[in-house]
Amino acid sequence: MKENLSASMEDYIEAISRIMAEKQAVRAKDIAERLNVTRPSVSGALRTLVKSGLIDHVPYDVITLTNKGALVAKDIIHRHESLREFFVDILDIEEGEAETAACSVEHVVSKDIVDKLAAFVKKTKKNREK
Repeated sequence: MKENLSASMEDYIEAISRIMAEKQAVRAKDIAERLNVTRPSVSGALRTLVKSGLIDHVPYDVITLTNKGALVAKDIIHRHESLREFFVDILDIEEGEAETAACSVEHVVSKDIVDKLAAFVKKTKKNREK
């Protein structure tokens, strides 16, 4: 599910999803710390994401993903993890560099390419186990 979101907005959705998985409650300060951005930047992004129907949020309260937001987050995380796994397991790139590259590439690569990379990684791993 690819929304027409900027790379920055995708980063916010991914951060919210990951923080929710870790802490259950997401606050603007958690996002600011995670993304190393200012709180005013977070406030602006949250307003955009509320308008897009991807999060539920009222100022000074917790932030949650809507059902639509959760689907978008799942797609973003799938792209990120598939790319990171390809970089580490296939291209033998160091974990930190692979993480940084995956974070950059996830915003521009199509679902079709990611799905093919993920299938390639899976097939390669299966062949190595034989």
